[in-house]
Amino acid sequence: MGAICAAVEGTEQDTGIDPESISGMSDYWEQVRSHYAPFDCALSGLKTTSSDALRTEIPGGQYSNMHMQTVSLGLAGQWRQIKDAYAEANKICGDIIKVTPSSKVVGELAQFMVQNGIDRDNFMEKAENLSFPSSVVEFFQGHIGQPPFGFPEDIREAVLKGAPVLNGRPGATLEPIDWEALRASLEARHEITMTEVDLVSSVMYPRVFDEYMQFRKEYGDVSGLPTYCYFDAMVPGEDITVDMYGREVKIKFVAKSSTFPDGTRDVYFNVSGSPRTVNVIDMSTSRAKVKTHVKAEPGNPKQLGAPMQGNVVQVKVKVGDEVEKGTPLMILAAMKMETALTAPAGPYKIQSLPLAPGDYCEAGDLLVEFA
Repeated sequence: MGAICAAVEGTEQDTGIDPESISGMSDYWEQVRSHYAPFDCALSGLKTTSSDALRTEIPGGQYSNMHMQTVSLGLAGQWRQIKDAYAEANKICGDIIKVTPSSKVVGELAQFMVQNGIDRDNFMEKAENLSFPSSVVEFFQGHIGQPPFGFPEDIREAVLKGAPVLNGRPGATLEPIDWEALRASLEARHEITMTEVDLVSSVMYPRVFDEYMQFRKEYGDVSGLPTYCYFDAMVPGEDITVDMYGREVKIKFVAKSSTFPDGTRDVYFNVSGSPRTVNVIDMSTSRAKVKTHVKAEPGNPKQLGAPMQGNVVQVKVKVGDEVEKGTPLMILAAMKMETALTAPAGPYKIQSLPLAPGDYCEAGDLLVEFA
């Protein structure tokens, strides 16, 4: 704002706003921005406005989020290609209205296209042998509704590969939920008293809710921590106030030890005047080697490689199983993007499954070998 006011000063467009007032506000917001640094898209390379949204049609609210997701997927160096692919993915989906969740569909398809070397010209040629992200498949099935101008049927057929479709409003065909039975099941599984918010969250986002509850079991309730302390480490001498069980607790980070041979450190705190020591694994200096996996041979129909990097969430088959074309094999997930992998052809027999649930994979890693 200061730059704009200075640029028109002395012209017919002079705002008349006092530059000193703008300077004071600028200083204030600089301080505010520092408190929200973990969420600042400037940290991931986005420092200015971008007019290419007019060309790509990436919604403003999605732009920075998708950039962070792109970085997490190891595609930071291909951000320009992903923006270009977004425009192509939008056309492939039928030039749809892009709001949550339809914009997510287009964004994940764009990232998938860049990872797998797909563009609008070769989309139909490559679609037959690819397992698309779950959001893309569900979009073409009709799970988020019907586009006002309909689906591009040739592309829909290539993506779905015979999967069932929904017509009309998806919510109209949902089965009623037995809330009390669900409550009892979740309370037994997670060993907590479920609130109404918990119940609704578990229905809308079952996998995310289960992951959240597992996190709570391991680390406790971290919601009382200041946001910047959750994302960025405290520095020696820093103190914070945390609302814990209805009372304020002052926590001061005193120091940390050197790394022990087992890869842990002792971290020293002062909690409401009492010294406390916590032994933690030092993830930044861990000597654990990154496990690498065998790559699938390009063009080998008997080997299925990972279409993206991520974690193996679920394996639906076992060695020795007979599978047909389209049989669900496993689910990969990365940064809220799930991909259900299916058999590209058949009949095949599963010869080997090199990775197990929880394993991390890079794009191209061998996931399934057929006999």
